[in-house]
Amino acid sequence: MVLVIKVMAIALVISLLIKYVCVYLPITPSTTNALIGIFFPAGVMALLLLWRNSQGQPK
Repeated sequence: MVLVIKVMAIALVISLLIKYVCVYLPITPSTTNALIGIFFPAGVMALLLLWRNSQGQPK
């Protein structure tokens, strides 16, 4: 239950940052920026999962 509340709180903070702060960032709409926005979160998640998996392996 605590994990669900933490995830919801982080999602709320991120959504508020996107709504109120990112409006002022001068990001031009381009193909490169769209690809970065799509693949960057997936890449970060993959790296974190690989790191976590390597931490659990006995040496």
